[in-house]
Amino acid sequence: MAQDKRYTAIRNLIKVGEITKLEDMFMYVKETQMRKDLNIGYHPWRKKMKNFGLFELQQMKKLASLIGVDYLVIVELINKGCAPNDLHQ
Repeated sequence: MAQDKRYTAIRNLIKVGEITKLEDMFMYVKETQMRKDLNIGYHPWRKKMKNFGLFELQQMKKLASLIGVDYLVIVELINKGCAPNDLHQ
């Protein structure tokens, strides 16, 4: 399966430090497309956008696979976008 060029661009921008948190990715891939690529329904996606701490490990790994990075990079991007209480709910 060929990798989507938008996700390749995101990987390159992460490497040079232009993308530092999850929401920065939405300038290159629309939220709707990303949630479809991750097989997440609309309402669960909305909840995750309000509280990034709700992302499941498998979803982070799938996103990492789409982008072509280690899943720990995604964990870090999500963590940077979370309010301190988000990760504990």
